Amino acid sequence: MGCSGSGVPLYRTHGFGGVQDICVTRRGKAFLKQGCYVLAMSDRMTLSELVDLDVDYAAFNALKTISDVRESEFRDLRVGGVAVTRDDCRGPGYYNRIVLREAISAGALDQAMEVLEGCQCIRVDMPGELSGVMASMLAERGFAQSSRLLWLESVEDVGPSTVEVRRLADAEVDLLAPLLGIDDVHAPLWRSRSVHLATEQFRVFVVEADGEIVAMATSYIRGRNVLLGNAETRPQFRRRGFHAALVQVRVRDAREAGAMHVVTDVEPDSASHRNCLRLGFEARCEMQVWEREASSGT
Repeated sequence: MGCSGSGVPLYRTHGFGGVQDICVTRRGKAFLKQGCYVLAMSDRMTLSELVDLDVDYAAFNALKTISDVRESEFRDLRVGGVAVTRDDCRGPGYYNRIVLREAISAGALDQAMEVLEGCQCIRVDMPGELSGVMASMLAERGFAQSSRLLWLESVEDVGPSTVEVRRLADAEVDLLAPLLGIDDVHAPLWRSRSVHLATEQFRVFVVEADGEIVAMATSYIRGRNVLLGNAETRPQFRRRGFHAALVQVRVRDAREAGAMHVVTDVEPDSASHRNCLRLGFEARCEMQVWEREASSGT
């Protein structure tokens, strides 16, 4: 099924309540067809939904990481409506952070920071439009902006891939070991963490050449929302269109599973950003990332 300005079905899905035709016009509008559910692009993913998905994915990453042998102690806390996450067995600020949906008072910020007392690094993620209100408050507490992230959402047909991509089966996870730098697939850490890979919730897609995996990418499914995770390609196989193909296949897989929203986060102006824009993604929210080391601040 192809894209049509008059609303010809793009996808016929078989999830979440039977067969559904999803129709999207060239201008990004979608509508009901034959009494089936169809995503209206005006119902874009909200910031609250993005934050919830992001936090949920962080908890999953803490569970499956192979960079720390300790078991995760990830906690998703809410302090006065502010999302605060903490994991004393995971060092990076990604796991120990405050995620803002809206501007908060100095008292509310201090209360959220108290939850993270003792963490080596504290991170605050906030929408860019809040910087005028929150930047000075964060700077006064020893934070400095370290980066920006841009959330994108798929809003139109991605078309078929010209590169052969397949979804990895759970029994094949050991094939990922060389690409992930794993030397021993029988090691206890790999055996315990690899069970979280190539499942219905966390899908892995691969490109192969000469009998080995040379590129991979993932999709994390939470209800009817799908987050496209990072892609990895061996250096000698880059610039062959593998990243774009992995995006295309994951978006189509998500639609076939009945996903309402398909999102990903990228660094602004990066190759991934440009690829996603070419493949029908639109910006939803730019997040500023502020960090403070334990020795900083008051």
